[in-house]
This record gives sequence, structure tokens and C-alpha cells, in this order.
Amino acid sequence: MQRLNFFKVTILTFSFLFIGNILSSCKKDNPNPYVNFTLDLNENSNSALRMPGGSVVSNGAIIVSYSNSFIAFSNSCTYDGCGLSYSSISNHFICSCDGSEFDINGRFLYGSPSPNIPKFNVTQNGSLLTIISQ
Repeated sequence: MQRLNFFKVTILTFSFLFIGNILSSCKKDNPNPYVNFTLDLNENSNSALRMPGGSVVSNGAIIVSYSNSFIAFSNSCTYDGCGLSYSSISNHFICSCDGSEFDINGRFLYGSPSPNIPKFNVTQNGSLLTIISQ
């Protein structure tokens, strides 16, 4: 009888630990991250932004050259916190983990049900882009 109780307690303990780890892995990052930084378009690391449809990831943001201007969003998928990439062919942001897609305005399209991705303000002064949380 003691052996049976030991196994029950052991199995329950491991079950709670396992479920706890699963639930904590679903924890989302801050849905409204704070950013405030400047990019120089003349730097080689930002050269992709000189072409229409080009994108750069920096400081937790994904910045895209779109329609003769620049847009920026959080670089974290709102479902699982994974990084996003930008497809200039579809004009969609794509989650690197689950393939969820968001449109050019950050609105969820399909994949794992997710809130829209936070958009940042972008201002340009010459070759400098300033990206700030809304």
C-alpha cells in the first residue's frame, strides 16, 4: 500500500510540474512594448531599408520600407513571442514559430489566434529614422 501511495504522489507531482511548464511557456511578452531608438539609413546594417519592401529587425522592432515611407511594428508574435519576418511578396508579417500571418497594418490574418501586433511611430529626418512606441 505504501508503494502505491508513493507512485500516486510521484505521478501527481510530475504531472503538476509538467502542466506548470506548459502553461508558463504560453506566457506572452508585454503586448505593448516600449521602444525609442534611431536608425541611420546610411549604415550598412540598414541597407535593406533603401529598397522598397526591404526590412530590418532592430531593438525589438521590425522596420519595413513600404509605399515610399517606413512602418514599424513589434518584432514579437502576439501568440507565442517568437520573432517575425516580413514578406514583400505578400506584404505580410509571418511568425517564425507557428506561421501565423499579419497584414501590413499588423492585423491578424490567420494561424494561431492572436491579437494584432503593436505598431510604432516612425519619423524620418534626412537619413535618420526615429522609432517610438505609440
